[in-house]
Amino acid sequence: MCPYLIPIGCSHRSQRALALLCLWPADFQIHSKGTLEPVVRYDVFARADGVVETISADHGDAVEEGQELVRLRNKDLQVSRTDMLGQRNTVQQRIRSINHLLRESRSLTVEEQNRMTGELAELEHRLRSLEDQIALLNEKLGDLTVRSPIGGQVVTWEVENRLIRRPVQRGQVLLRVADPAGPWHLELQLPEDRIGHVVVAQRERYKELRGQLRDVLAEQSPDTPADQIDAAAESIADDQLAPKLRELRSAELLDALQTRVRRLLDMPEPGEALPAEAPEMAEMEATGEQVTAERLAGEPDAGAPQTSAPQTSDLEASEPEAAEPKPVTEMEPAVRAALEAVLQETSYAAAREQLTAFLQRLGPSPHRAAVKGLLDDGLDPRLPVEFVLATDPGESREGRISEIDLSAEVRGDEGNTVLVKVEIDKEELPHVRPGASVSAKIYCGRAAIGYVYLHPVFEFIQSEILFRFF
Repeated sequence: MCPYLIPIGCSHRSQRALALLCLWPADFQIHSKGTLEPVVRYDVFARADGVVETISADHGDAVEEGQELVRLRNKDLQVSRTDMLGQRNTVQQRIRSINHLLRESRSLTVEEQNRMTGELAELEHRLRSLEDQIALLNEKLGDLTVRSPIGGQVVTWEVENRLIRRPVQRGQVLLRVADPAGPWHLELQLPEDRIGHVVVAQRERYKELRGQLRDVLAEQSPDTPADQIDAAAESIADDQLAPKLRELRSAELLDALQTRVRRLLDMPEPGEALPAEAPEMAEMEATGEQVTAERLAGEPDAGAPQTSAPQTSDLEASEPEAAEPKPVTEMEPAVRAALEAVLQETSYAAAREQLTAFLQRLGPSPHRAAVKGLLDDGLDPRLPVEFVLATDPGESREGRISEIDLSAEVRGDEGNTVLVKVEIDKEELPHVRPGASVSAKIYCGRAAIGYVYLHPVFEFIQSEILFRFF
């Protein structure tokens, strides 16, 4: 209990309420704003000073790698190139004239021949210098043509209105090209005064996985001293804890995965009898009757008479309807074939790799969530994130933190913030738009409900009052 929060003389009801705030656990989530962005995207910079002369692509246009996007004009470079070309022509004519005199004229004295030979050497050196300068100018003039670094789509809004006939400087961002067909993620601008909670929660998650690793090592090597087991567990890097646990628990995890696949396919476990409705289904098939998806899921047919006795087995009646796996007859053939192939695997790593590859090929599908759920083995060290899109606020979705920036930067009205990237499943989104606003909650473990709702007040008191005056 928290006696310092319960003033003397409070009523029992007030004391119970304060004790509830101190003791009752709740999910501790940190809120943050952000945007939805494609992972593969590039800012296109001006590589030279100039004035925008032409624009060949606008917002939403598909572009190929190397395709011209913007063309600049720089009069100084053009004048310099013209001057250099004129000097080169003059030097080349003088070289040709001297060579002609040296070859054809027999009246030249030795002194005149030596003077012309020296002049010829100087002119040839001058010509090489001019050629180098012209090549450099040509390269700079080539930089006036701005090309797309990747194949993708222009995502900058109103490109022509922003750029046409406007002077730009070298290094200035002109527009952005992204690959909308690739993966997408969230970019959250988390205020720096909240990032500590995320870092602590991530550290606790790694600590939990390391504890699981110690337990597994101790179980598999009961004769090994505890200090050696601790040393072995500590030697594993944080990002390798989950792979190591999957390696050590491969047989157990494979068995659990294949059990879940069988339930999803509505198949009996090895050695188990067929479900109670199987003989009835066989009899109905023998008489040519069609078993519908509603009948298999335990839902009554709209045209059939209602009876008081349910048409589900005892096992089905004991489980929530939402958790009931879809029968194999409702599944797409590709999904069924992929899941049946997982049952043939003898390695958890191979089964997991097969499911991951199939999920990448699957695309939007009513079975995508079920297949994705099979990959959740509880060993992912990344913190979960719940988010809603401003374009679709009625449905919340989930992702996981993939990267936390090492430094804080001032970004707009948010002030000093830390960039947090969240991996999401693009196929779960109804539509994607670069820069779409996102509201997200980062799961940071469990805490007392009073702290969950009042932690900004506590932190303000600690930083602005206690730290300053005590």
